[in-house]
Amino acid sequence: MTSNPKNRDTRIDFGLLSKRLPQSPLALISHSIGEQTPGRLPNQNENHSLTARKRSPDNIRTSQPISVMRHSPWDTYKALYQLQLGDSEPTIVAEERTISPKSRFSPAVIRHMSGLDEIQRIQQIRHENFVTVLAIFDHEGSYTVAFEYMPLSLLEVAGNPLLKELQLASIVGQILHGLLYLAKDNLEHGQLTCSNVLIDLEGCIKLQAQECCHVRSGRSQDIHALSLVVMELMHGYPKKGNVGIDNLERWPYDSLAVSFLSATDGASRMDQLLEHTLLQLPWHQSALKGLFSLAISWARRGVTYPA
Repeated sequence: MTSNPKNRDTRIDFGLLSKRLPQSPLALISHSIGEQTPGRLPNQNENHSLTARKRSPDNIRTSQPISVMRHSPWDTYKALYQLQLGDSEPTIVAEERTISPKSRFSPAVIRHMSGLDEIQRIQQIRHENFVTVLAIFDHEGSYTVAFEYMPLSLLEVAGNPLLKELQLASIVGQILHGLLYLAKDNLEHGQLTCSNVLIDLEGCIKLQAQECCHVRSGRSQDIHALSLVVMELMHGYPKKGNVGIDNLERWPYDSLAVSFLSATDGASRMDQLLEHTLLQLPWHQSALKGLFSLAISWARRGVTYPA
């Protein structure tokens, strides 16, 4: 799924691209009153419940923090297998030990956090274009987070022959919405790569590694990182250094995709990119379903069973 090597001699370059979080109510950890029952997730009707996720960024900013449960995650979940998406570290895919027709939290991806600061970041960042946090566990001084399961990363999509301008706009538009959510609070992701952008078969794009987010200083690093993500999607392989396109046969220099890539070179704010002509196309999640169905059929993901 890479571009034809004979086209790589034809290039267009656009020039060389050149800590802590502030305390806020959403950054505070909400511990439950008393002990939560091991082996189950909180009920939505209880005071310590997970806040129902709505599709509104404004709602996300005011929703209550997710409760921290004081028991082992393995009292609630059982490991199924290890999964590596893109170049990310392998993670454990798990399901609830007690599954009912109303189970909403299986399967889940289980990841260990290095400390309370990462938990605070995860508590603060809640948006429809970031992976949803299902549960947080504090057990014997170790923090573990259960995230929603996503089957692919953008690295498995890079260079896909079904990737056209509408599909590219549908991917980039969702990424930008997530990054703009951060930018409104003067934050940036800091670890934006194809491996940290996850996808599902409904065409939904979500960023992971929100624990890496930090206060922005100067020009956003995420703009440059986004240009690298777009180039890797268009080429099928990583391209560092100058912003440019190797395969002008597939992506002509006067195309909207190349124009957008050029715009990332000079943009100083995320909202400038959202106004670009590429993103005026009628992009939507459903435009990605065919692309992602082929990607998941082709994907060679690192799976280890049993976990």
